[in-house]
Formats: sequence, structure tokens, C-alpha cells
Amino acid sequence: PPAPAPSAEDMATMNEIARMIRAASSGAAPPPGPAADADAGEAGADGRQAHANTPPAEAPAPEGSPEPAPVPTAAQEEGEPAGADLLATVGHEVRTPLTAIIGFAEVMKAEHLGPIGNSRYKSYVADIHESACHALSLVNDLLDLAKMRAGALELEPTRVDLNAIARQCLGAVRPLADKKGIALETRLAAGLPEVVADWRSMRQILLNLLSNAIKFTEPGGRVYALSEFRPGGPVAIAIEDSGIGMTADEITAALEPFRQLAGAPRGREGAGLGLPIAKALTQANGAEFRMISEPGEGTRVTLLFPPERVAPSLGAGGQDAASTPAGGTGRGHARR
Repeated sequence: PPAPAPSAEDMATMNEIARMIRAASSGAAPPPGPAADADAGEAGADGRQAHANTPPAEAPAPEGSPEPAPVPTAAQEEGEPAGADLLATVGHEVRTPLTAIIGFAEVMKAEHLGPIGNSRYKSYVADIHESACHALSLVNDLLDLAKMRAGALELEPTRVDLNAIARQCLGAVRPLADKKGIALETRLAAGLPEVVADWRSMRQILLNLLSNAIKFTEPGGRVYALSEFRPGGPVAIAIEDSGIGMTADEITAALEPFRQLAGAPRGREGAGLGLPIAKALTQANGAEFRMISEPGEGTRVTLLFPPERVAPSLGAGGQDAASTPAGGTGRGHARR
């Protein structure tokens, strides 16, 4: 049924509200309505009391004078970048279907519901799974980058064993290294103190650095994970490779988001986010990010935690080989 027509009293109320809203949006004092007229009658015939608090009208600006600057919004005053919010929203919307694609592709790869039958279909499923995993990784990187630029990255500082994280990350990238014929070696200092950092971001940093080192190392090369400390001094962990190396200008470019090395061999281009995110996460955890490299000599990236970020008691970090200073050159690669 149609809604009943508003009464005359309702219409008068709505008109009064609309009049007050228009006056407030224009910045001028509201003209006297029925309520103001009643107050004026009570105050006296000249209405002086009713309008005693009405601010004087502003004089018009001279012709040709510049317009006043717009008042910044609350988001602008807080420095909140709209682009970061948009990227985060789109990223979350994309991540949900990608996760579903990866899950269904894994079910099809394992043939849980029965054999696929056609070898070409099996190859297609493997490609779908690999591409979806790569896209999800890229979306996660973009979300992290957006959060870091907006200053909204959430870290959970706790006591972290860098040696243990390094071993976990080495195990995660070992299939990739074995596929390329690259040896993974460790030189982790015994008794390495724990540091105060975010466990998840430290794992992401080391995974990014190890993946990058394997990507730019030729078959037959080596990638090292090293750690070192001095009592009462800083704690360092480093990833070093015997890869193609970079010039000083290429290092600068590699540390900028979405920048790719012009001379990178085909198939190694990537999205250009791994190193910038690793550096930003390192600094967010209160550590220093150091990178040295020489063409043909390899690259070394060191995460240096100052004494104030070192936990007061020693951790249980073991030693897989002879301790090598993480600020040094290891096997002689990436010398400056």
C-alpha cells in the first residue's frame, strides 16, 4: 500500500530541518524561522536579544583575490594515502578466489576424485596451480607494500631465533635450489642470541633473499646462510650467493619497488618487489639492511640487529659449520 502523505506539521518540521542544513552548509547564520520568531517576540519588538549572538556577515573578498585553500579532510590530515586503501581492498578481493583456485588445483593434481586420464590435462593443472601460487604471492607482496607505505603494518615483536628461521627457510627453498643444481650451505654461529623482532616478517625477509639468490645464481653455484655475533654487540644474519652480481647503480635500482634489472637474464625478471619489501621489513624490525655486490662475484645481504634489539639471554642457535663473520665475505664473494 502507498505510504500515507505527511501531515502539515511534519512538512513544516522537515522544511525547518532543511533550512537549517542549508544554512549550516553555507556557513551563514540560519535565518529566523518560526522558532526564532517566537524567541524574538518574547525578547521584545526590536528582536535585539534574539539576534545578539548572530555573527556579523563577512565582507566579500576583493575581486581577483585567490580562493581560500580547501580544508583538508581527516584522512588527509592523518596522511592516509587513498591509493594504499584501494590497493588493500582490491588485494583482499583477489586473494579469496586465488586461494580457491589453488585449493581445487591441488585436489586435481592429487587426483583425489579419480584419475584425470589425459597427461596434457595434468600438465595444465600443474601450470594453473603454479601460476595461481605466483599470483597469490604477488598479491600478498602488494598488500604488505601498501601497509608499509600507509604506516599500517602490524608487527608482533617477540624473541626470535634467527638460526632456526634460517634453517626453516633453507628447507623451504631446497627443492628450487636442487632443481637448478645450486648447493645450499650454512655457517651459523653457535649460541647466537635471540633478537626482538616479528617472526613472520623475519621469515618473509629470509625467504625473499634466498629465492632472489637462487634466481640470480647459475647452475653449479652456491648460496650461503651465515650468522655472527659479538658478546654485548650486534647480531647479524646474512644471505650470500656466487651469482651474477650487480653494480652500485643496479643495487640502487633493485631496492626500488617495481624496478627490474635491465640486464637480467630471461626468466629472472620478477615483479621487482622482493628486495624492497625485505629492506622495508628489516628496518621496521629495528635492524639495518646492508647489501654489497660486484658483477661476476655474487651478492651479500646482511641484516644487522643493534645491541638494543638483542634479547638479554642467549638463544639455542646451533652451529652447522665453522662460524664466519656475517659482516665479512665468507667464501670471498661480493667483495667491495
